[in-house]
Amino acid sequence: MCAPISLHTAALDPDGDLASVQCRTDLDGHDRVTLYGRWDIRAIHERATGLLQRLRAAAKGETRWDLTQIKDIDAAGATLIWRAWNRSRPKQLSVRTED
Repeated sequence: MCAPISLHTAALDPDGDLASVQCRTDLDGHDRVTLYGRWDIRAIHERATGLLQRLRAAAKGETRWDLTQIKDIDAAGATLIWRAWNRSRPKQLSVRTED
């Protein structure tokens, strides 16, 4: 089961732009990790180690990953997420498509 992993930034970031991670267990028992906010160098540079630790802790088994709530991402954010996944795309991945 997904430990309630959460890194909320409301006190530091009232607009919710900083990168944040939320882990929960879906009704069917599968773990879901949702990433929120900006995953660019400006948003993650001071918190990269903590974010990586949280992502790695959540990346176990058949975790479902939801990246649809990411506002912005660059190479730094993508690399951090890729490293958390052990450089292997997860089977269950939701991403937002741009029109």
